[in-house]
Amino acid sequence: LPVGSSRGIWASYTSPFLKKIDFISDISVCYRSKKFRDVALKMDFIILGTVGLADVANTFRETEVPVLLWMHESNDKNFCDFIVPAGKNIHYFAGGQRVIEKFQQYYPQRDIEKLLYFLPDETFVKNSSCEKLKIAVIGIINYRKAQDVFVSAIRNIPKAKRENVSFELVGVQTEAVIDIEQVAREIPEIHYIG
Repeated sequence: LPVGSSRGIWASYTSPFLKKIDFISDISVCYRSKKFRDVALKMDFIILGTVGLADVANTFRETEVPVLLWMHESNDKNFCDFIVPAGKNIHYFAGGQRVIEKFQQYYPQRDIEKLLYFLPDETFVKNSSCEKLKIAVIGIINYRKAQDVFVSAIRNIPKAKRENVSFELVGVQTEAVIDIEQVAREIPEIHYIG
């Protein structure tokens, strides 16, 4: 590895960075094995991209490896189904304000920080080199994420206004929520980045 680089494990059920970062999509298959644990304990960090991987975080609780539990869920069911472990090496991050509020409802004594997908919550910066405003929905494409609602809303924007915007759907489609090819033919301002 080059000087100054880090080694880590990224585990999530899906990754919005599929083509950029290698990740483990089903860590539940291997995380309890001695071989995996030996490798993981040599890493500089472990990032777990959902509260659903709380059990994995629990496995590495009280080790020297920092575990970043990056949660995106904001409903009661997820926080009832998965007990979030505490440990000196476990750090909690949220994908948005609703997640922070839900986490603090269940774990008021723990600190959690906001860690977004590289985008600030409320800041808009106009890049003079871009002719169009770009709006992206990042994450797996399924009913729970409501990209079909996003596409319906875009259809309601008058064509003259819509032409000044580029709408990006970024992620892997795990359910047949929308026919992406059909939508792209109907609305040329919508782009799919798998």
